[in-house]
Amino acid sequence: MTMNPILELVRHPAASRWGEVLLHFLWQGTAVAALLAVGLARLRHATAATRYQLACAAMGLMAVLPVATWLVLDGSDWLPLVAGPGGSGTMVTTASGASPGMAAEALNLPWRGAVMLVWVLGAAGFAVRLIGGWWQARRLTERNVVPLGEPWAGRLRDLARRLEVSRPVRLLESGVISAPLVLGWLRPVILVPVGMVASLSPGEV
Repeated sequence: MTMNPILELVRHPAASRWGEVLLHFLWQGTAVAALLAVGLARLRHATAATRYQLACAAMGLMAVLPVATWLVLDGSDWLPLVAGPGGSGTMVTTASGASPGMAAEALNLPWRGAVMLVWVLGAAGFAVRLIGGWWQARRLTERNVVPLGEPWAGRLRDLARRLEVSRPVRLLESGVISAPLVLGWLRPVILVPVGMVASLSPGEV
């Protein structure tokens, strides 16, 4: 009888290992976040760039910690065991002649692998949400927009020069939005509602 693909996935040693990595990251991520909070509190009078760099360093550390934890666990001897929350373990075997008792144990869902599965499903859901937001934002820069000409394009170039922004920035008038927006990083776009530049004075714009 073929095992359910989901059960095969969560019983895989790599899935159990990732589950343990994620559990370790709960306290690791909490510790990094606490240190960041303390650092930001002590640097509350520092420049925004300094606080931003500290936050980026914390995010980078959070990205490195799971990899480091995986490498540390790689040398441990827990892989032959699928331990339950109480610390008891059942030996995983690939022998074809398993006893009825071992077959019954095989129906139990390894909890570490289940942790990995729940995390993957949650991450996939957030990824779909993020991609959907990116797609909607991209549509805002392409639908019902008109480039703003002079003198606004010249004013934007002057501002970019003063702010030392080397990347070209587009200035578009949109018939969809109701308030100014800035979208994009590689190809940044400033969107302003239709009629805004006509209803305000040049200084207000």
